[in-house]
Formats: sequence, structure tokens, C-alpha cells
Amino acid sequence: MPVDTQQMTIQFLSRHQKASESPIDYPHSLQQVAVQTFPRLDMIGREELIRSRFVEGLLPGPLKEHFLRNPPADTSDIKRTTLRFLAADKLVNLSSAHSSSVTTVERATKPSGPDTCQTTMAVTDLPGRGVIHGQSNSRWNKQPAWGNYNGRQAGCIYCKRFGRNARRCGHNRPRKPEQARINALEEEEQALHALNLQDDS
Repeated sequence: MPVDTQQMTIQFLSRHQKASESPIDYPHSLQQVAVQTFPRLDMIGREELIRSRFVEGLLPGPLKEHFLRNPPADTSDIKRTTLRFLAADKLVNLSSAHSSSVTTVERATKPSGPDTCQTTMAVTDLPGRGVIHGQSNSRWNKQPAWGNYNGRQAGCIYCKRFGRNARRCGHNRPRKPEQARINALEEEEQALHALNLQDDS
């Protein structure tokens, strides 16, 4: 065997996938070296050598493990399987990138302390919120029964929260500040009038 051919054979048999080399480019490179190294070998024999060298020279990983368990039938099988593994890796990377971004958003929106939690609870419990999550909240939108004054009710959320000052639920009589002020002024006027009458007498 000539020296050049011997060196090329050694080069082919020692050819491993480089770290920067895609597994889809690696068999192409092997094919080029095989054509130069074994020019007299028929295509079937050359493909067999390429398949064998490809599996041996692959970097350690799931693709190599797959080919060691299931040797490729031909170079087309190598390409198909390699492309499938590359697509799966891409999907895994996209999925992990997406989940990490979701985790970042969740951390950013997570309540930072008890004050935040109390504020959230206060906002949740406020009356008159109207629509919540796109649905009408009948508990808050219920019209008060103004004519039914039964005093504080144990099951009423307004009575529990506001006590005798609860007005929206209709269990307590409504206060009219203007009317109360007028009544007080009238009482004061009557008292002054009575005093004036006493002074005159």
C-alpha cells in the first residue's frame, strides 16, 4: 500500500466528530475522505465503512447510544435519524427556554411580603367590584332590600365587615346626615325659642 494511501486510511479510521461539528456534517466529511482513500472500492463497500466509522466517531450522547443499539441500515438512515435527533434537541431547548422565562415572570409577580398579601386580600374583599374574571359577581351586585331592616345578620358579609354601619345589604336603617343635621338644628332652635320665652316672662 502506498504511503499516501496508508496515511489517508489512518486519517479516515481516526476521524472523529469535532466538538464544533454538527452530526449532520460529520458523515459528509467522512464520505469525502472515503472517496479519496478508497477510490477502487464500490459504493456499497464504501458506505459500509462510512456507517461504521460514523457510529464509532460520534461524540458521546443519545445519538451515538441510539446508533450503537440500532446500527444504521444505510447513509439515508443516518441522515434521517440524525435530523430527527437534532429536531428533538431543538424542541427541548425551546421548551426549557420557555419554562425558564415563565418561572422568571412568576418570580417577578410573586408577592414580596405580608403587606402585599394584605393589600391583595383587601382588594379582593372590597364591595362593588362589579365584574370579576369576566363574570358578574352576584354577591356584590345584589340590590339592597331597603325596606327590610332586620338588624345585623350573622351570614351577611357587609354586617360582618361594617357592623351597624353596613348600609348596602339593607339590614340596617340608612343614615341621612343631612336630615340628622336639620333635626339637630330644629331641636336647637326650639330650645333657644323656649329660653327666650322664659326670659320674656
